[in-house]
Amino acid sequence: MAYRQRNKGYQIDLLFSNKRYRLQINGDEHDARQTEKQCLELLKAGNTWEETCKIIDAEKYDLTIKQLYDRTKNKFNTADKTCSNVVDDIGHDTKINSIKETTLDNLINKWQTKGNLGSTCNRKLSCLSLMLRHAHKRNFIKTMPEFEWFDEGPGRLRYFSYEEENKFINILCQSNQLLFAKLVMFAIETGMTKNELKKINTDKDLNGRYLTIYRSKNKKFRTIELTAVALQILRSLSSTPFVNITEQNFRLVWNNARKQMGLANDKEFTFHMTRHTCASRLVQKGISIQTVQAWLGHKNYKTTLRYAHLAPHNVTIAREVLDKRTHNGGTQWLDIAI
Repeated sequence: MAYRQRNKGYQIDLLFSNKRYRLQINGDEHDARQTEKQCLELLKAGNTWEETCKIIDAEKYDLTIKQLYDRTKNKFNTADKTCSNVVDDIGHDTKINSIKETTLDNLINKWQTKGNLGSTCNRKLSCLSLMLRHAHKRNFIKTMPEFEWFDEGPGRLRYFSYEEENKFINILCQSNQLLFAKLVMFAIETGMTKNELKKINTDKDLNGRYLTIYRSKNKKFRTIELTAVALQILRSLSSTPFVNITEQNFRLVWNNARKQMGLANDKEFTFHMTRHTCASRLVQKGISIQTVQAWLGHKNYKTTLRYAHLAPHNVTIAREVLDKRTHNGGTQWLDIAI
């Protein structure tokens, strides 16, 4: 058995019962591997090659959203609770070729009834769009429904004050959740996302005090220089310090600590605050927006611009530059005007 890239898809060659079979499919290596496995299973079940090809061809046009999700969750790293919830909301047996604009409208109404904000609806729509683009590219569906996105606006940037940070860390330590305390501290020191933190392997990624961060949200990597605190935390843990922290356990520990903080109803008090905290402190200390963008790994400059208002010293510097002309004789008319 073998497959190789040909034209815009893959050619699959199989040897079964001393007979050779060949099939051309649209898609990538992941699709070729799955189709190859499925063809072999169908042949072993007693189907002829013609029957096998018809089944393969029919199934790709008759996929349910759950089947599409199962195909894409590993490839696109969408195996998270958000995407799983979207599939649940649509209905596992819903055919992907039946998903139209009215389907999206009904989903949005359902989410808004639950109290989901525009930003949350956008994240859910993004998961669905990703799966349907995968299907459309492979001709599993003829057309894509038109997605209408919510205007999120700049929103509020919730971040830790130093007092909140100390209190939260103390609560985790007193609850004997030392690993989680170190996770939160390290996240604030580095601005890394939860997924990036789970993928740390110091045997491969750490060189002195420089940590290379792979497979970030925009599929690229970046390198940051660790603070003394961050470096000390890594040296106190294993080479893969956070890999075994499950989402369920994380939510339990985080929510319990948040409740002890008296912030159980603060919906913006989430782990992503650690990233906002790192960025806001950098900006407030005079680090340029460009440097903050590189540090956080933002692909879009506009994403980092959300923190620009936290740098009032930039306004002061601008005013001081303009003030200099007063001292250089550039405003001789000023006394007359006043």
